[in-house]
Amino acid sequence: MALSFDRLLLAGDTHAHKSWLTGRVLPAAAEVDAVLVVGNFGYWPEAKDFLAKAADSRRRYGVDTLFLRGNHEHHPALERAQRQAGGTAFEPVCLEGSLWYLPNASRIEVAGLEVAILGGGTSVDRRARHPGVDWFPEEEITPAELEVTAARGYAPVMLTHDAPAGYAIPGLPAPDPLWWPMLAQASDHRRRLRRAVDTVTPELVVHGHFHHGYEVELDVEWGSCRVAGLGSNNQSHWGRILTAADGHPELSDWVAPLDAKRPRQPPVGGWSAAAVA
Repeated sequence: MALSFDRLLLAGDTHAHKSWLTGRVLPAAAEVDAVLVVGNFGYWPEAKDFLAKAADSRRRYGVDTLFLRGNHEHHPALERAQRQAGGTAFEPVCLEGSLWYLPNASRIEVAGLEVAILGGGTSVDRRARHPGVDWFPEEEITPAELEVTAARGYAPVMLTHDAPAGYAIPGLPAPDPLWWPMLAQASDHRRRLRRAVDTVTPELVVHGHFHHGYEVELDVEWGSCRVAGLGSNNQSHWGRILTAADGHPELSDWVAPLDAKRPRQPPVGGWSAAAVA
């Protein structure tokens, strides 16, 4: 494996919020080897200060910052940065300093366990966005990425941006009516991801995208599989530490929850498909 860690702080969508990254996420990583944001990290050309802080995380906080692809990234700019850094299609690449990008179908290792990466999702708020400006067709998982993920076989852990199909995500509010035209496509993307999960047969899937922290048991044929969702920036249930115990993945309780009285930022249109399978 190109990247191997003993303990990894998994964080939900950071959306290029510099103060959240430097004020909450990176300081919470004192006892881990790296921070990994499960998509909607905030890779945008105009987010230079945010990206600079992430690229300086090793020097200032003693950890690397890793991220997988969300639906809300500037995908063409991310692909250019990947090529310029000498990265290949399905392998982790250091973009700058201590900032690492984990492309779809790439793999890392945590506490001796192989971890499969498969980001991407559907923007249910696409009608309010502008193609080539703040929405890009590259946001969804591709057939090639599914093929390589399947070819690489079993991994005990999958880190994704979207949630796999097969259950209703608990506790979600009703979707905005403006999102209704995209809900069928978003549900199809969840089914696409579920097919990948069924080929990798992990014990644990951790994702972002829905801006909601929860954990459920997925109904599977190969044994057992937990799915854990992570909240986004300015939410209490935003991060958990991944390690292993007795050869199985282990998640900590919630990391550094917010004071209940602190104002929270509302979701920004990242989640898909409402609370349906």
